[in-house]
This record gives sequence, C-alpha cells and structure tokens, in this order.
Amino acid sequence: MSTPTMNLRDLFEAVLELAAPARAEFLDMHCADVAVRARVESMLRASATDDEPISSARLDGLARAIGDIPALPPTGSRIGPFEILRVIGEGGSSTVFEAHREIEGASQHVALKLLRQSMLSPDARRRFGREQRALIHLQQPNIARMIEGGVTEGGQAYIALELVDGQPITAYADGGKLGVRERLGLFVTVCKAVDAAHRALIVHRDIKPSNVLVTADGEVKLLDFGIAKLLADESEAEATMLPAFTPAYAAPEQAAGGIITTATDVYALGIVLGELLTGVRAGLGASRTPSGSNGAQPGLELGPVTRRRLRGDLDAVVTKAIESDPERRYTSAGALADDIERILDNRPVRAQPQTSWYRMRKFVVRHRGGVASTVAFLLAILASLGIALWQARVAHREAARANTVRGFVESMFQPIRTGLASGRQPSLRDLVDQGAQRIESDDALGSAERVDLLLMFSRLYDYLNEPERMQALANRAGDLADAAFGSGDPLALDAAVARGVAALRGEDHAAAAALLGEAERRLDTARDRGDSWIRVEDGLAAVSNDRGDPAQALVHERAALDARIAHYGEDSGEADGGYANLAYALSGNARFAEAAVAYRRAYAGRVARGNARSARAASSLAALGDVEMMGGELGPARTHLRDALAVFDEIDAGGKASASHLSAIQYHCLVELATGSPLAQAVCVHALDLARTGANATLGRMQWLAGMEHLQSGDLAAARAALESSATLLTDAPLPWQGRSDIARGELALVAGDAKAAAGFLARGVERHGQAYPHYLHGYGLALLALACAEASDATGCAGDTVAAAREVLDKDTYRWNPLLLPAQTALARIDLDAGQVNEAAQRLRIAIGRAGEPVAESQPYLLAAHLWLAVADARAGSCVSAREGARRALELGGRPLSAVHPLHAAAVRAARAAGTCGDLLSAP
Repeated sequence: MSTPTMNLRDLFEAVLELAAPARAEFLDMHCADVAVRARVESMLRASATDDEPISSARLDGLARAIGDIPALPPTGSRIGPFEILRVIGEGGSSTVFEAHREIEGASQHVALKLLRQSMLSPDARRRFGREQRALIHLQQPNIARMIEGGVTEGGQAYIALELVDGQPITAYADGGKLGVRERLGLFVTVCKAVDAAHRALIVHRDIKPSNVLVTADGEVKLLDFGIAKLLADESEAEATMLPAFTPAYAAPEQAAGGIITTATDVYALGIVLGELLTGVRAGLGASRTPSGSNGAQPGLELGPVTRRRLRGDLDAVVTKAIESDPERRYTSAGALADDIERILDNRPVRAQPQTSWYRMRKFVVRHRGGVASTVAFLLAILASLGIALWQARVAHREAARANTVRGFVESMFQPIRTGLASGRQPSLRDLVDQGAQRIESDDALGSAERVDLLLMFSRLYDYLNEPERMQALANRAGDLADAAFGSGDPLALDAAVARGVAALRGEDHAAAAALLGEAERRLDTARDRGDSWIRVEDGLAAVSNDRGDPAQALVHERAALDARIAHYGEDSGEADGGYANLAYALSGNARFAEAAVAYRRAYAGRVARGNARSARAASSLAALGDVEMMGGELGPARTHLRDALAVFDEIDAGGKASASHLSAIQYHCLVELATGSPLAQAVCVHALDLARTGANATLGRMQWLAGMEHLQSGDLAAARAALESSATLLTDAPLPWQGRSDIARGELALVAGDAKAAAGFLARGVERHGQAYPHYLHGYGLALLALACAEASDATGCAGDTVAAAREVLDKDTYRWNPLLLPAQTALARIDLDAGQVNEAAQRLRIAIGRAGEPVAESQPYLLAAHLWLAVADARAGSCVSAREGARRALELGGRPLSAVHPLHAAAVRAARAAGTCGDLLSAP
C-alpha cells in the first residue's frame, strides 16, 4: 500500500512532533524525494535549541522555506509613503528596513517593520488599526515613537517607528565597563518608561535587551512597545504558531498562553536586570539571583564587585520581580524602579523583610558621615597623616617620624583649650595658619617630618581654597625633599605630585603638565596605584581639558576612578569624588546622559554619608544641573542648581564664595536666561557681586554673563560695556574663555546691525573656543558667523562654507534643538529665507520653537524672535493669515509697543513690515 504524498509544510510539522530517534524512520516512509527530505532535515537542524523553543530568527527561515513569507521588497521600492533604503533586521514576524520619506521639506528616516502577510485577517486588520492608533499616542522620551502604520494594497501590514542608533543595554554596559550603580541607573530609566506605558494601558509583552537600546549619548530607548499585541491575532483559527514574545524572557503565564498583564512585563524586567548585573540570564542554568550566578560572561567588568556586593537587596529585588506567581511580583514597573532607587540611596527596599535590624542597618549606612565639622576636620588631618606614615620603609625611622609629627599636630589644638578658657575659640583657619607658620621654626622637626607637614598643610590650604599658600608650601616641600632625599625617594615623589597639583590650582598649566607627567611616569615605574596616582591622574585630566583634549581627560579620570575603587572601595567618599570627576570628563565629551548618571551616583553617595549640606554634595548637584542644561533638560537643571545654591549660600555666608559656588551661580544665571525667567537679572547681578572679590579671570567670566543678560534684556550699551570689560579681564585666561567673550561681542555687533564687525569677532571667537566645553558654543558661533557673512559679503573670516559647518554641528543629536541654541537655529533659518528656501526655514523654526516648550517662558526674547521669523517665513510661503496671527502674538508677548521694539527683534520686525504679497504683517487689518 502506497503512502500518501505530503507537502513540505505537512512533513515538517509532523516530524517536528516526533522524538529524534523516530524522525528518520518517519521520513523513510513518507519522503521519497531526496531534495525535499534534505530541506526538511535542514529545517529541523535550524529549529534545534538547548534552552528555548524555536526562535523568531529560525522560524523566519523556516517560514520562508515553505512559502509563508513573500519575497522582500527591493531597495528603492515603496511601502506606503516610505522608500526602502536597506534591511537592518529580520525576525520570524517581520523584516525591519531603514526607510525614509520627504515631509514638509525634510527627510524623515524611520525603522519600517514589514509584517508577514498571512498574519493579518480582515478582523486582525481592524484590530491592527485600533491598536496602532493607541500606540501612536504613547509619548514618552525613553520609548521609541510609533509614527504610523498601515496596510498596502497587496495586504502587507507595516509599522513605521522612530529610528534609534544604539546598542542593547547589556552590550552598552559591558562595552562602557559600567559599574553596578551606573547599570542600575540605566535600569531605573527603563522601568520608568515601562511604567509610563502601563499607565497608558499598554503592555510591551517582549522586553529583552535587544529591545532596550542605549545611544552613544547614554539615552535609553525602548523599542517595539505594544508591537507583540499588534502581531497577535487570537481570533484567527489559523493564526501562526510563532509566539509574539521571546521565550527566554517570557513569564510563566505568557509561555503557557495565559492572560497577559503588566506583571508579565515586570517578570521580563527582572530577567533583564539579572542579566545586566551578571551577564547570565536566569533560567539558563544560572541561579535566580545575581549573587548566586555561575559567573559573569567574558568581557563583563563590574570593577571590584563581589558576590557580597550583589547579595542581599539586589538578590531580593530580582527574586521578587521573577516570581512564578504574578500576584507575588512587584505591583508595577514603577514599584520595581522605586526599589532600585532605594538601593542607590541606601534606603530599605520593599522586597526585603522590614525587620528592625534591617532598617537600623540602612539608617546607619545613610548617616555614618554625620559628624560635627570640627571633628571631621581633625579626622581629615589625622587620616592624611596616617596615609603618609603607613607608607614607611623603615619601621624605627617611621615610628620616630610618627611621634614627632603627632606631637606637632596635638600642639596645634592647644589653642582650642586656651580659647575655651578665655571665651574665644579659634577658627579652623586660625589653627591652620598658626601651624603652617611653626613648621619652619620648630627645631624638633627633622627633614622628613618637615616635608610631611609641609605636604599636609599644603593639602589643607587646598581644602580652604587658598591656592597661593598651597603652592608655596608644596614648592618648599619639593625643594626640601629633593635636596634631602633625592628625586627617587617616595617622600620626594609625594612632594613632586603635590607641586604639580598646586601648580594646577594656581592655573600654571604648563608647569602642572610637566610636573604631573613626570610624576605619572615615576609612579607607573614603581607600580604605585595609591593616593598619589589618583591625584596625578586627576591633575592630568584637568590639564588635558585645558588643552582642549577631553577624550584624553576621560582616559585619566577612568584610571583615577579605578584606583579609588581599588584603594578605598566603591562605597567610599573617595569613590564619590571619583564619580564626580568622571562625570565632568564625560560632559567634556558631550556624553551628558552618562555624565548625569555619574553625578547622581556621586551626589547619592555624599548624601548617604551624611554630607547633604556639604560643599562637595552641592558641587555634584550643581554639576548635575549643568549637564542637564547642556543636554536640553532646562527644568530639572534649574531645580538642581537652585537646590545647590541654597547649600552654597549657607556654607559661604558672610565669606568669600568658593570656586564651586561661583560655577554654580554661573550655570544658574545661564539657565534662568535660557528659560526667560524674571529672576534672571537678579541671579546674574548676584553672580557678578560674588565675583568682585576674586581674580580677574573670575570677574571676567561673570562680566561675560552680565553682558549676555544685558543683551537679552535689550540694553545694548550696558551689554557693550560689560563685554568689553570681560574681554580685558580675560586677556590672560585660557583661549576658550577668550573665545566665549569674542562670540558674545560678535552677537552684540550683529544685533546692532554691524555685520562686518560681527564677522570679525565671531571668526576669532570660533577659532579660540574650538571644541572646548561647552561644545554648543562652537556651533552657536558658527551659525552667527554664517549669518554675519551672508549679510556682509566683504567681511573677514568668511572663508569656506560656514553655513555647512554650522549645520554639521547644530544638527548633531548631542545638541540638536537644545533651547540654548534658539538664536543659532534662528540664524540658520534666516540664511535659508535669504536663499529663498522658505519651507526649510519654516520647518527649522517650527521644530526649534516646539522643542523649547516648558520651561521656556513664552516671552523669552530669543523665542519671540524665532516666532517673528516664522511669521515672515509663513508670509513668504503665502500663508498670510497664519503669518499675521503669529507676528501679532509675538509682539503681544514681548510687551512692547512697536515704537520700542526689542533690539533682538528689530531685524524680524523690518522683515515683517515688508513681507511680500502679505503686505505689512504688523499693520491693522
């Protein structure tokens, strides 16, 4: 009796159900065609896996083999309104292309998912339309937007998504060698994005590392939110058996075909968290907890993190997230994020039993640094002394040194007892000054003890923000150590490091580079990675920044952080400082999102050690505000800067403002100006007042700020006076600061109508500032230079295609559409208008205005200028009604009659008076 012939699909599905030994016998009976049998066997090999059902990628190949998927559209063909550029990914349910379309004069690039045709019945098409409309309204910064979807005439469904250039979160963390805290910071962002979607009643269903990308700037983007639901079609009897999820990350109820809830996503988040921390995925032969992992994958470096570091809270969090029973998991992704943040803040996590001992231990960890300032100061002195003495080479000699120096230190505090008896307690500065004066005159001190004390007091003057006295003592220590012990002695090496650091504090960068470079070579030869190495790497990072080499500065700060963690531990005050320094280096490389994570780590550590009201905690908070401002997050930046300044005002009350305090108020002035706050003038005036007791360079920086405030308020005469004073005071300052001054003077000349003079200032400013921090000023200056050159063709400094150079900088993702760049974007739009590219100008202005949003006030002068130029662009495009409404609205918000037009708006008002076919936009109707 002959066996019925079976087609390829039937053969494969039948043999797939059999155990491996029975498959060959079945094929012998039912598949006489050698070629067909070879295809079936190839499909079986492709479907084989050790740890999960058939993957999307494998099933995709099988489906193509049996004809379920149509041929891919070729490059250049169109799907809906989009033109296919290239394939960027394939799976069992879809193929992903890079595609683009022209919209409103701009090219929009998207990730276009082309779904399998057989998955969409008529009912499914209706549901597809309903679901995609819900997803389009899902707007969250860390979720890749769904732009649109549809079904082609041929019946193929497609989805257009935001195109994200990034790495899976695990690959990003491994490649960047992120520590546990940095990884947890990224993961919190993921959880909050998922929670936002859950509140919009949308479940992801397929969370996995490849659907959580991190861009080069450190921005987290979740892909394919809700796509699994679009692909599912539970009403179709003949629906595909491809699971619309990845089995390795699927919750038990999802794998069993049960009800999908937000708890399903929480389970997947728990699996991703465990993999992010250890490199091993739970359920693949690994423990269900991070500390019980069989070991991290090759290449994953978490620094000095041990199983003890992961054991406890992190274990409890992961275990709770991946509970088999959905009811026992976290109630939401937001609750999971809250527990992670509790870990970062050393607070009790809800996943742990809330015993009295557990809560008390957490309290002690958070407040262990809370001691009186005088006691902390004394401990700092003794710790500094201990570090020096424990590096002893000869026990007897060092014991004698210890006794001598200890006696000296104890005698320093004799005035405290005397002061208490007389009713006047000496200040800390009094004690340090008296001690420093005694070092040279105390006959009981030998050369080694004298060098020890000179170095210690040099550091104390650094803490007290006295760079000149710090440098004098460090130089004296270096001269004495070289003469007494020779340059190879450890004490002489410490002195060499101190001299380099002191030169840096005194802003003698050439001397600092030479001294620190030599110290680094000698320390490297000695394989010394202790405190001296840390100070050298920090110093060389500062020198690299001064030389305009932020990439090298980042290398030095990573080396310094590694040494801090190895020497002091990750949960130490030194590590807090290392993370702050690393954050500064990251910001110098325009990696603002990563810098923000590191600053938060530094601030959280300082708060946990009871130092929330300290200058160092305030510095971390102010620096966080700065990088948020550079990244365009003006609202959070303003909040953090105000909080930091409240602490600085307490610390420096009645005294000289520290350098960190001055930096914080400088950032605050900038963010208040950028947002158009009514407080801007008062803040900037206060900054100038604080700087008047400082060095010329400091006062010059604040005069620059004052000039920018006067320019924005429309007082050109006051702006000119302040900026000319700034230029004079910054004559000996680093070139980037001189460049800032030139760019500001160029903008002032451009507003005043002198394009030729503006081009001269701007060309020099762009050259001087270069790629130094803040990087946005380079693009800012280029855009204004391009406009000045367009308005004065005979101006100097206009060689080359300045417009193209400006666009290249301003259209990069790092600063694109940052509200700080409104004037620069407006300048490029004006150039487009002059060239007759009306649609391009209008598109640039609309996007720039839209991205300004909150918290930029509607009356902010640069924003009003953009509105006026948009009205001009609309008029030249023939949209007269829109143009008139826009122009009048802008002038109303400006609060000035036409007889007193703001100088920043004068050119736009002139253009609006002669708006072509629309006539005078500002006249009565």
